[in-house]
Amino acid sequence: MTPILVDPTIALLVAAMITLLTPVLTVLATSWAKSSDRAEDRKDRNAVAEQAARAAQLLVESNERIAAKVASASSETNNKIDEVKAVADTVHTLVNSNMTKEMRARLLATTRDLRSLTEIVRLNRKQGLEPSPEALAEIEATRIDIAEQTLALQDREKQALAVATQKATTA
Repeated sequence: MTPILVDPTIALLVAAMITLLTPVLTVLATSWAKSSDRAEDRKDRNAVAEQAARAAQLLVESNERIAAKVASASSETNNKIDEVKAVADTVHTLVNSNMTKEMRARLLATTRDLRSLTEIVRLNRKQGLEPSPEALAEIEATRIDIAEQTLALQDREKQALAVATQKATTA
């Protein structure tokens, strides 16, 4: 192989050009690589953003489904509570009504007992017999019992009237 002879000026010119162009080409290559990296970064960020948007949309849809179920369950629960309240009110009314009837019956029976006791004392006195202190104490205790029962029944009737009035005004 024979050596190629190059003019020293051309060789110097070529060497100068290589020396000058090398940093420029390096900067261009680096810039292109960074540009490519940035494009990949943008692509990755866009993909992550899309995934986040999908996850957010799924979360919103899930929350909407849950909210609908909670609203439905809440409505059903409120309806059940209203039904239970209605039944409880009916039971309460019946119990109070029966209790009031029992209180009236007891008052009536106690009043009859008092009449019977006083009649026995009257008949005994008519025959000249004085009643025993126990019989007189029983008559007095019965009168006190009748007064207490009467007050309790009146109080109960006032309460029933107040409840009925309240129900009428709220209905």
